[in-house]
Amino acid sequence: MKKEINKIKKGVFAILTIKMFLLILFVLIQSCQVEDNIESYEKEVAMSNFENQLEKTKPLLSKFIIDNNLSENNKINKTNNSRELELEMSKKINPLISSSIELIKSYGVTSSELTNSFYNLTDERIVLVGMILYASEKERLNNSNLSTFNTDLFVQSSYANINNSLMYKMPKWVECGIAALGADFLFSAGVEGASKHNKWSKKALLKLIGKVGSRMLGPIGAGIAVVTFVGCMW
Repeated sequence: MKKEINKIKKGVFAILTIKMFLLILFVLIQSCQVEDNIESYEKEVAMSNFENQLEKTKPLLSKFIIDNNLSENNKINKTNNSRELELEMSKKINPLISSSIELIKSYGVTSSELTNSFYNLTDERIVLVGMILYASEKERLNNSNLSTFNTDLFVQSSYANINNSLMYKMPKWVECGIAALGADFLFSAGVEGASKHNKWSKKALLKLIGKVGSRMLGPIGAGIAVVTFVGCMW
């Protein structure tokens, strides 16, 4: 009789242990799903905020560049009101910096990680990271039915076959990135935004941040790059 009771106790204990394990597993899964939903929501909000700010800022930058006859091929004279022009451009591009930081942080990048590559959190070059991130994610969402690919191999193969006119079809954001920042920059950066699911990983984003941070661009150069990229992209 005692043996049967002990067997029953062991059976009940085993059942309770299994139920407890399943409950804990369920809670963990639910917790991960909640975290993913929060992260997804934060990205959506950040994308929307960046888009709204870009729509406001782009025409201001374009007008300023045209009015002052600024371009990559027509550098401002360092002795001729250059400081005033840089300050004015900085004021116009500044609202995009905050939106860019919000978007970048929604991918898990911290302020300290940003300042490892930039002078501070008011560095105009941060906008270039936000711009590339926004455009690539926007295109991914608009073309989510496309087959997946590895951007590193894709870009390198495209580059290798330019002279043979055998280029693969580039995503629009890559084409516009080349137009605004130069092919050498994008190839050296790795353009790892597209993983097997064509999404940015934090590691790839940090690499892009590091490469943008290594570029010697002031407010004028950053503003010109933004307008060139946006004009090409949309």
